[in-house]
Amino acid sequence: MKTSLLSLLALVAGCTVVVRPPAEPRREPPPQERPPEQQPPPVTVVILEVPPGHLPDPGECRLWYPGVSPGRQPRPRSRPCEQIAEIAPAGSWIIYRPSYDRRLAYVRVVDERRPGIVIRVRIFDLETYRLVREELPQEERPPVQPPPVQPPPAQPPPVQPPPPPPLSPLFRAAPLAVPTEQLPDPGECRLWIPSAPLIQEPLPRSRSCQGIAAIAPPRTWLVYRPSDNSRLAYIGVEDERRAGVLIRILVYDLATTHLVRDELPQADWPPVQPPRVERPPIQPPVQPPPVQPPPVQPPPVQPPPAQPPPAQPPPVQPPPAQPPPAQPPPAQPPPPPVSTATLNVPPGHLPELGECRVWIPGVPPGLQSRPKSRSCDGIVASARAGSWILYRPANEPKVVYVRIIDEHRAGIVVRVQVFDIQTKRLVREESP
Repeated sequence: MKTSLLSLLALVAGCTVVVRPPAEPRREPPPQERPPEQQPPPVTVVILEVPPGHLPDPGECRLWYPGVSPGRQPRPRSRPCEQIAEIAPAGSWIIYRPSYDRRLAYVRVVDERRPGIVIRVRIFDLETYRLVREELPQEERPPVQPPPVQPPPAQPPPVQPPPPPPLSPLFRAAPLAVPTEQLPDPGECRLWIPSAPLIQEPLPRSRSCQGIAAIAPPRTWLVYRPSDNSRLAYIGVEDERRAGVLIRILVYDLATTHLVRDELPQADWPPVQPPRVERPPIQPPVQPPPVQPPPVQPPPVQPPPAQPPPAQPPPVQPPPAQPPPAQPPPAQPPPPPVSTATLNVPPGHLPELGECRVWIPGVPPGLQSRPKSRSCDGIVASARAGSWILYRPANEPKVVYVRIIDEHRAGIVVRVQVFDIQTKRLVREESP
C-alpha cells in the first residue's frame, strides 16, 4: 500500500504541465513616409502668334485681335503710333516695332473691359517669337523713391529730386522731327503738332513764350530756342489728355538732331525774355532853311470905271406845275434761297453749355480729338487748318455755333455758321 502511494506520487510529479502566458506578436515598425520628390515647376513658353507678314513697319504700330484669324484683322497693317491707344478696343493688342531694334516687338495688352487702357507690355524676340520680358505701362510704373536722407546734426543736406522716369521706346534714339527752317527765333517759342502735315502746323512760326504753355493742346510740343545757346532746341512734351500740362522736356542738338538729355519741367518754363528796347535812330541836326529875300510886289492894278447895269427884261412866269404821273410800286427783291446745309455732328459729341471743342470734318466721331468739352480760352490759336470749333452758348441752349478755320491757315476763322440742334439745319451765317 505504501509502495503504490509512492508510485502514484511519482507519476503525478512526472506529468506536471507548466502553463506560460502566450508570447506577444512581434510588431514591425511602420515604414517611414518618404517626402515626395521636389518636381521643378512647369516651364511656360509664350509664343507671339502673329505671322511675319502681318507685323507693322519699323517705327509704326497696328491693332491686333488675339484669337482672330490674320485675314480678319483690322486695317491698316501699319500706321503711326499717335492716338492709336485711344481707339484700341477692350481686349485688343497694340503691336509696335521700334526702329532702333528691329528684332523686338512690343505688344501692349489692352484691358478686357476698359478700351484704351494698357495694363501690361510684353516684349517678344522676332527670331524665336518667344517672350523676352514683361513691363508695366509707362503711366503705371511705380516711381523710384530715393533712400531717406539722414540729416546731420549741424545742417541737413538739400534733398535731391527723384530721377526722371525712363524714356518711352518711342523717344529712345529718335532724332528731332522739326525741320530747321520751322524752328522759332532765338529767345522765342512756337507750337508744333508731331506727325502732322506741315500745312496743318499752327502759326505763327515764332512768337513770345509768355502764356504759350497755358494754351498748348494735348499731345503737342512746345519748341523753345534759348538766346544764350542757339545750338540747342528744347521740346516741351504736353500730356496726352490734359491741355497745358508739361510732362517732360527734351533737349536736342541742332547740329546732329540727336537727343542730348531729358529734364523735368519747371514752374517757370519756358523762360520769358525781356522785351527788346529799341533805341531811336540818331537824327541828323536840322539845318535852318535859308533866308529868302522878300518877293518884289507888282504895282497895284487900278479897276476900270463903274458902268451902269443893263436893263433887265421882266421875269418869265413858269407854267403851272403839273402833278407827276403815278409811278408803279418798286419791285420787291426775291426772298433769299433757303440753305439746305446740315450739321453732321452726333448730339453725344457736342460740347457742354458754355464750352467748346475742336471737330475735324470728314473724320469718324470715334477718331476725333479729345477732350469732348473744354474751355474756349486759347482754342482758336491751337485749331489746325480746315477744322471746326463747336461752341454752345449758355444763353442759347438750342443752337450751336460752328467757327470754320481756313483750309490753309491754322487759327484763322473765315466764317461762323449757326445751326439748330433739334433739326440740324443752318439758321444763319455771321462774320467772324
